[in-house]
Amino acid sequence: MSKEPPNSESDKIMEQILKMSKGKTIDLVIDHTLCGVTPVMIDWWWDNIDTTERYKLW
Repeated sequence: MSKEPPNSESDKIMEQILKMSKGKTIDLVIDHTLCGVTPVMIDWWWDNIDTTERYKLW
């Protein structure tokens, strides 16, 4: 697994997100490869995780 060097583009983006955040929470987007997962599988996931309780249970 490669790690980006300090002051990489992702670090700059995070700095901007932190500056823009007005509240106590920060929304993050995690972008990574899901090996072996198809779009159909992702559709199934979102169709079947329909309640907060069910999501927490998972």
